[in-house]
Amino acid sequence: MMPTQDEVNSVNKAFSILKLFQTQSELGITEMAYLMGMAKGSIYRFVTTLKRLGLLEQNPENEKYRPAVGLLELSSLYVAHLDWRAVVHPFMELLSERTQEDILLAVLDKSNIVYIDKIEGKQMLRMVPQIGLPRPAYCTGSGKALLAGLNQQQLLELYKGQELLHYTEHTITNFNALLEDLALIQKRGYAFDNEEFELGVVAVASPFRGMNGEALGALSVSGPCLRFGENKIDETATLVIDVCKEISRRLGWKEGQIHNTRW
Repeated sequence: MMPTQDEVNSVNKAFSILKLFQTQSELGITEMAYLMGMAKGSIYRFVTTLKRLGLLEQNPENEKYRPAVGLLELSSLYVAHLDWRAVVHPFMELLSERTQEDILLAVLDKSNIVYIDKIEGKQMLRMVPQIGLPRPAYCTGSGKALLAGLNQQQLLELYKGQELLHYTEHTITNFNALLEDLALIQKRGYAFDNEEFELGVVAVASPFRGMNGEALGALSVSGPCLRFGENKIDETATLVIDVCKEISRRLGWKEGQIHNTRW
């Protein structure tokens, strides 16, 4: 049975009321009526229904309304069924178009990263790793971006008894030096692989987050060091950070919501 036009209009109005709380933490009936251009009696009926459904609640101190836990449950349902790789890939295409370099999507697997998606650059000289092949996190751009999302205790447990192997003359092989680098990555929002795993190859990477603030994966822009001067590194870092923030927002992360990893 198809819904009537009145039912469709009611759903649209209820949804529009909920969207008011994207910019306001609390609203009264009069405020909502003004913003919606509706009578206060009509707003009251909608709000009463939304409250009964657990989507809004009333602050007993000022009698204004605010989002309730039911909205969080709905957003959690969305994220639970979301294939975030499908969300990320269009942004990889954007990075590829803007930089013309190799774009890689990686996830953390214990002390390694695994590349799960890639877009090869349009440059003649390319150095693209194989999908599914693990690489050590401590000496790759995406790996360091994701390690910086862990706290110090997690890092100590992760690398307990492990030696940081020497891959190139630029590889960080001292654990304390690695912690210093990760602290810098936390502060500036991106990681830089300065030929640390493979000579001649550099990468700029940043993590993206889920609704709880945890790092789900990282995107990196990678290529030969001869194409990455200081200006390009800065420009690429700004671009990757902005793209990963937008991905995070699409996955439910809120601006200013930081996963507690400070050391």
